[in-house]
Amino acid sequence: MEVSKYFSEQAYAEDLLRGNVWIGTLEGFRKCEQSRRGDPNEGIKQYHSGRATGDENDPALRMIAERLGFYIEGSIGGTFDNCHSEAKVHDAFVYCTATKEIRDPRELQAFGSIRILITDIELFAHRVDGALRKHFGMAFAKHMGPVSYVGATYQGCDPDPGRNGFVKDPDFVGQHEYRLLWTGTNRAKFVPFLLPVPRIAALCSLAC
Repeated sequence: MEVSKYFSEQAYAEDLLRGNVWIGTLEGFRKCEQSRRGDPNEGIKQYHSGRATGDENDPALRMIAERLGFYIEGSIGGTFDNCHSEAKVHDAFVYCTATKEIRDPRELQAFGSIRILITDIELFAHRVDGALRKHFGMAFAKHMGPVSYVGATYQGCDPDPGRNGFVKDPDFVGQHEYRLLWTGTNRAKFVPFLLPVPRIAALCSLAC
């Protein structure tokens, strides 16, 4: 699948064309104060129970209990009232691309109008993954896919919005993001850096 990467500086675009990939982090985007680029809720899903009463035979109460991390087997009755749980990807390496041409002026102002095409994002991700493993001498769990813009907060028996790290607020829908995400062990130190991956240069070209 072909995707796009946007840059505001020619030098950064040329880095990618030469096979150098700037790898960011979720925590970096949480702390970023630049409009449209930063998001304090990156990799965080929040759940609110609302008010629910029932027992172990009530499928709705069982679902709510599971989402909150409670075990209610053998319960003859109970109530959840305004309980809250949060799931957080504490940190991860992340690389953001776009599945469609970005036309939203707010996004172009934030990310830039220099567009690099990546012809095969699956192969690109595979080669970056190999370079990460070699660079750190350890394996990372690779996750990839389109971002869903349904919001990362849900409640009651609402459908789960999706994979953590791949759901964002609807306000960001103009970014059309396809994300690569690498999580690791406690040994991993997640700091943004420029990763040389010479073999991805053949996959990248400047859009006309």
